[in-house]
Amino acid sequence: MVIIENIKLYWIMLRFTAGVLIEKYGPVEANKLLMVSGFKAGMYFAKEYVCLSVDLFSFIRQLQRLLHKSHVGELSVEKSGSGELGLVLKCSMDESTIHSCCESFLGGMMEAYIKGNSTLSCYTIRLTA
Repeated sequence: MVIIENIKLYWIMLRFTAGVLIEKYGPVEANKLLMVSGFKAGMYFAKEYVCLSVDLFSFIRQLQRLLHKSHVGELSVEKSGSGELGLVLKCSMDESTIHSCCESFLGGMMEAYIKGNSTLSCYTIRLTA
């Protein structure tokens, strides 16, 4: 599947880009840059490759399949006592800088979905190793 291969390529490039940014700018600044990039990439990816006109749980099922098939990680859903939707991504990569980018990538996809759907206003994202 072309989409999955593109995601794999994205993560390979991200690993090397993260290393270069850390060498050039240090870990704190590199992390900030990767988070912004991950968020924008997530928004673009969702708009281009994910159906945004479905209900929330169909959207999340799409994300679960894509993240699993591309070996990014396993996405699960939990609901807090306040009714807030919680997304938990068990990231398959162990570098902490990559975790931040994974989190912002997922955040970008969620924001792309929310912009077209007013049914969800509050969510949290948590990464696990």
